[in-house]
Amino acid sequence: MNDTGAGRAFNAAKLTDYPSQAGYLFQFNQSRAFNPTTTGQISGMAGVSQSSWSTAQEICPTGYRHPGMIGTAIVSRADAANSEVIQSIYATTRDVVDDTTWGSQNSNSDNAIRGYYADGWFDRHTIGAAVVTNAANTKVGSGSTVAYMGVLVFNKYNNASMFMPFPGERANSTLQQYIGSIGYLSTRTPNAQGSVDGTQVMRRWNFSVATHYGVGMSGHSAQTSAQSVRCVKN
Repeated sequence: MNDTGAGRAFNAAKLTDYPSQAGYLFQFNQSRAFNPTTTGQISGMAGVSQSSWSTAQEICPTGYRHPGMIGTAIVSRADAANSEVIQSIYATTRDVVDDTTWGSQNSNSDNAIRGYYADGWFDRHTIGAAVVTNAANTKVGSGSTVAYMGVLVFNKYNNASMFMPFPGERANSTLQQYIGSIGYLSTRTPNAQGSVDGTQVMRRWNFSVATHYGVGMSGHSAQTSAQSVRCVKN
């Protein structure tokens, strides 16, 4: 999802024009948009700590919303297996085995392919290295139009598919990480407080795509980090 970078009213953000474009990055249930290619220190990152999602603060355009797990309050990892996210993108549903870190059993590559996506934007620009990480041959463009290689998730029975790029995340005011190798996509479902990089914070459920495991689901992500958003229809 896209924005001007300065933040805007709720329900007024703009969808990206092409699937490979990263769009701006957003913290959990916040409207401030962060440029996905800005390096170095930034300001304006809120200290988010929410135990439920406020639909009044939904930034997706009218008629759309963040994808969710089970409702908009804290859920267990057992419930996560029944979420619309898992049901939609996994070839075989399974329990999310660990909500504190990544594990091989909560990843999925049965119906996921990594690579470039010829969507009319990525394939018409020169491919270069990602900022910060310098991951070679992973991105085109810059700013609000930056696009990345990523993972195509597909349903072999009805030929439906969804592409998710690798813009990484803005972890905090000084760190932009995993650009060109991982894409984090936020849900509207919070997770209980837990340790992230040695600090106790409120977390959220998200799903991610990566070069080395296809698609994964985790409740380990801090609400304060800024991630990509992919809206779904109400």
